[in-house]
Amino acid sequence: MRILFSTTAGEGHFGPMVPFARAAVDAGHEVAVAAPESFASSIVSSGLKHLPVDDVPGHLIGAVMGQLPTLPREEANKLVVGEVFGRLDTQFALPRMREIFRDFRPDVVLREPAEFASAVAAVETGTRSLIVAIGVDEMDGFFRETVRPALAGFGIDDDATVWNVPQVTLLPASFDTVNNEHTVSRYRELPATRVELPNWWNGSDAPLAYVTFGSVAANMGLFPRLYKHAIDQLANLDVRVLLTIGRSADPAELGTLPPNVHVEQWFPQAGALAQAAVAIGHGGFGTTLGTLVAGVPSVVMPLFSIDQFINARRVAECGLGFSLDGLESPAADPATAGDLAAAVQEVLTHSEIRERSEKMAAEIADLPPVTDFPATL
Repeated sequence: MRILFSTTAGEGHFGPMVPFARAAVDAGHEVAVAAPESFASSIVSSGLKHLPVDDVPGHLIGAVMGQLPTLPREEANKLVVGEVFGRLDTQFALPRMREIFRDFRPDVVLREPAEFASAVAAVETGTRSLIVAIGVDEMDGFFRETVRPALAGFGIDDDATVWNVPQVTLLPASFDTVNNEHTVSRYRELPATRVELPNWWNGSDAPLAYVTFGSVAANMGLFPRLYKHAIDQLANLDVRVLLTIGRSADPAELGTLPPNVHVEQWFPQAGALAQAAVAIGHGGFGTTLGTLVAGVPSVVMPLFSIDQFINARRVAECGLGFSLDGLESPAADPATAGDLAAAVQEVLTHSEIRERSEKMAAEIADLPPVTDFPATL
């Protein structure tokens, strides 16, 4: 079977697709990933075949992104989803996407919810399609409403053909919010190899607080001020802090660190979470899913994207930790996001939060492995 995966140029969008794509390769299927030319290194480094589509010219993306710091959060999210994902990405990717459908001739296409050129091509060719979730199902509803006008411009008059298709996800049912217009099949990733933490804290056995704001925040003007704020908030707590900042950020810009804080550009997340007492993050899908799998309570400080605020709310609703107010815009003062120190202390104090988190992890462990997925196609 020829299986096409399709994604925008974002690590947080592509990452959840990788286990499904690798499982399909291991099952003997011919697999390729359609993605923007600029994203080639991420596709290739994952061991998958890349079929490139055109990127949106930088000046057009810049014209949209330049408006975001001045907009309220909801307007900013609608602008990015509708104008970038819905219109610009689709417009520039679609010509070569149609060529991919013609030449690769996929039997089925699996797209992430923010990629629409493959959805248009699938409707045009009658190709069977599925959605690989990159968040809770509620987020897809926001995407659907926001991109409807853009999709109409590409000939999609009935968007049920785009959205009312089967979905596969790595999220457990207890955390998800389900749209009943499509079926959802749930899987779990295979366990990651345990990675031990070096003795960065001179033998301290204080609880480990793992802090990450994902792969995008540092490039949005939030570094180093957001990261310094988190360090200041955690400096006086009885915790060992491991803060990862991303490969594009320079640790030297954080200045002198408190004794209980260690900074790395990157560390295997599963390895850190396996030893963490609490995770502090922005509510991105990768970090949120990682905490659920590991059974680690969370303190979530959402920063800019709609899915981060949804994930933060679900963490609180499920009793798995605390959701801070988050930032109204990337330009906002991090101090306005909420009392991080108090939330971390609350998580560490209440054992029932850890117990609920471990119960969620057990639910995930009972799901079928993602290696079972190709047999369902």
